[in-house]
Amino acid sequence: MIRKDMELVGTYNEIFEPTIKHLAKTERELSRAEKEWKKQGGQRICTMVNKTGAEYTAKSPYWTAVEDLRATVQSLRNQLGLTPTGLNKARSKLQPTAAGNSKIEQLLAAAHDHAVEQGAQYQRDVDAFVESVLSGESGLCEDVVLSCKRYVADLGSGKWDFRAEPANDIIAIIETMFCHQQGEFLDATPLRGTHFLLLPYHKFIVYNLMGFYLPNTKIRRFKEAVDFIPRKNVKTTFAASLAGALAMYERASGSKVYEVGGALKQALEGFDFLKYNFNRLGVTVKDDPNQGLRIIDNNMERSISGDIGDGMISINALAANPDKQDSFNCNIVIADEAHTYKNPQQYQILKDATKAYTNKLVIIISSNGPNARGFLLGHLDYCRKILRGTVTGNAADSIFCFLCSAPTLENGDVDLHDPAVLKAASPGWGYSIRPQDMIVKSVGNKSGNKIFIIQSIDRKMDFEDIARAKNLDFDELLTEIEGIVNSGTRLDISYYIDEFMDEDKAEDIYLYFKEDAESDSLDDAVEELGGDYTEEEIRLVRIKFMCEQGN
Repeated sequence: MIRKDMELVGTYNEIFEPTIKHLAKTERELSRAEKEWKKQGGQRICTMVNKTGAEYTAKSPYWTAVEDLRATVQSLRNQLGLTPTGLNKARSKLQPTAAGNSKIEQLLAAAHDHAVEQGAQYQRDVDAFVESVLSGESGLCEDVVLSCKRYVADLGSGKWDFRAEPANDIIAIIETMFCHQQGEFLDATPLRGTHFLLLPYHKFIVYNLMGFYLPNTKIRRFKEAVDFIPRKNVKTTFAASLAGALAMYERASGSKVYEVGGALKQALEGFDFLKYNFNRLGVTVKDDPNQGLRIIDNNMERSISGDIGDGMISINALAANPDKQDSFNCNIVIADEAHTYKNPQQYQILKDATKAYTNKLVIIISSNGPNARGFLLGHLDYCRKILRGTVTGNAADSIFCFLCSAPTLENGDVDLHDPAVLKAASPGWGYSIRPQDMIVKSVGNKSGNKIFIIQSIDRKMDFEDIARAKNLDFDELLTEIEGIVNSGTRLDISYYIDEFMDEDKAEDIYLYFKEDAESDSLDDAVEELGGDYTEEEIRLVRIKFMCEQGN
């Protein structure tokens, strides 16, 4: 069979006979190893006993043998030119292509072949990440250590089936179909147009979300993922690529994705990333009027939709608005900027939108540790209890938690001068984050930011441009402006409010501070004004009020 496959792809030569025999022998060894592993219970993790008689958890030696042999088989087949991609191309020449296969279906098929080729390496990448975290080499925080311990324990519990293949498919779809839209490598090489290769912690998350199933079913274990990760760790684009890949993977169920940001601008970060990639791939109606995806991007709607074979996908971006979102029906939700959610209702509405699906996923994202309040503060506390085993049960089992936060001093402060503290909260350290930049930024000249912001507002610059120039997110910029105003400097931000806020909304919030509020407390305003206004809107008008009416 090996020789026939080589003849099919045109790589056979007698000089390969020793390698062919080696491959045939290794495949037989693999078959025996897989049978023995299943005979021993088919667990990837087992309990071992050391020389002192103490028990400890480790990777099953039977599974290790299977894993090593699979990697050897794949390596030998690659040497002989027997890659899944090469074989499929050769076979397609002998068999007519299925009628009507669209380009996106062909790309997904190629991604699956890539997953078969690279699956063993993906597994090694995840194992290496887990080992580096548990050994302390990575320097990541306690909550990440607990997440890895949970993963190892779950593999050995026997409570769930673990299947690497779906996770490998998702990783391959992302890495073969999606490219970076912007940015630079750490060596200043442009990222735009280069493949979006996942970081180790990304693959760890995918292996958890896509790997665990209820035994003997197609039902995935995790229904929610809480990703609490600081900025600049490739979080938003990862969530968007994960949602896009999962939507295509589950297209047969009619995948519907909602990307919901605290403000529309944040939701558009992920949407624009997907729009860029589908346009780049040439799979829109502009390229294929009959089978392409339709992209709508105007003030009324931001969506990507269309049929893929016998299935379909629909991806929508919008700002959080509980009053208008109680009729949602979808299988994937990205709840971005969760720190802006004032109460659990906003979260519950998004979660309830997935009730029609069995395999569903709500992805909760936030980077706003210092300002976590309301719903997010309580939910993070719940997640930490899950990781520590003090909360258990079916609900806890369905939530995947990946929480990155810097360790604090006894007084609750964070030592931003200590590189180890910064590294503990940064899974992208050394990949997407330059350590020297983080350290410099943490001890940088705050007065430089203050002067720049004041001058920029005097020139009536868009806040987004100001934030981008100082490497801040919008929330951090507002915090800087609030500090400037609290110190006694008056700023005129009316130009920005007039352009980007509804006039009636701005007036209502202003009147609250002028006539109803007992103080200028932001927390009181958020509680009083309820769900009619976003926290960003309240903060903007509050700044204007403080500048015009006195501090």
